[in-house]
Amino acid sequence: MIPDEQRLLSGARTALSNISASVEPGVKATLDAVDAVLADLLLRTEREFYHRHYADGLALAGVGSTLSGIANPLRPIADAMLATNAVWPHIDELRVLLETMVRALTIPAMKSNAAAQTWLVQIVDWENEFHSRHSKLAAAAPKAKALQADPYARENLEAYLRHKFPEWKNISVSNIKRLAGGFSKKTTLLDVTDDANGTRSLVIRAEQPPRFEFWDGDQVKNEFLVLQMVHDAGLPVAEPLWLETDRSVIGQHFLVSKKAEGHMVGSSIGASAAISPAILRDLIGYLVRIHNTRLDINDERLQRSHLKPWAQHKTLREATTAWVAHWRECIRKK
Repeated sequence: MIPDEQRLLSGARTALSNISASVEPGVKATLDAVDAVLADLLLRTEREFYHRHYADGLALAGVGSTLSGIANPLRPIADAMLATNAVWPHIDELRVLLETMVRALTIPAMKSNAAAQTWLVQIVDWENEFHSRHSKLAAAAPKAKALQADPYARENLEAYLRHKFPEWKNISVSNIKRLAGGFSKKTTLLDVTDDANGTRSLVIRAEQPPRFEFWDGDQVKNEFLVLQMVHDAGLPVAEPLWLETDRSVIGQHFLVSKKAEGHMVGSSIGASAAISPAILRDLIGYLVRIHNTRLDINDERLQRSHLKPWAQHKTLREATTAWVAHWRECIRKK
């Protein structure tokens, strides 16, 4: 019998998993990127999910129509065997409709209407279900025959710090915590104690497995340079300490910064508590400061970063126009 697509893709992932168990971290990261592509292709074979996902979203649009007063012109997909690629445009159209409905609701109306609040949470859950499927499938990938040691283990991090900073005596690492989420970087919190610096709360920002360099901003070397410049400009960002380009430490390039002071005041759904006028003033003020920050075009850090070609633009209008032109050129090449 000729194997179907699911079987072929699952077999390829199993083979990759067995290979990645016996290679050094840099090669493993590349194999993980290939596996991510295979995982995405495997998702596309599951037609039933996308049809159900569209149907669930259509039900949310029905509720949204009642809440917002905006008519829902979309209809169920009649062909249950419609290919995944053909279902996606329907889902995209549905997302636009739901966004329009959400924008039609005023903030006071949402706060006073329990049904609207429930509906908003359901929309977030609906979108998260779609985007989290890749990570769920990756987590369910076939287990390798031999597992490598955790690069974020205390012993490994302490050995790395002793080698990098021999002047730091009696180094110890504690309270290692990996933060959930993060599209471009994997973020890990930790406390480091040594005789020279005492105890400090630090943050590791590591690149995710290679995504074929689609985005310059994904590269941690660029993030590190930008953090240095905006920190020197007085903006409230975590102070960057050093950049590590040796992938053998944890499998990817990473930067280390101090942990910024403060606390979270909300989530992707909204504020977790009442936001005071003082916090709003600070938020608006810092946004204005960010947009008004002028970086020195002759700064060698800017010249080495991905901001160099954009530094010539003096206004937001100029930068936006240039970005649209760049985007159109990318489409034309494809």
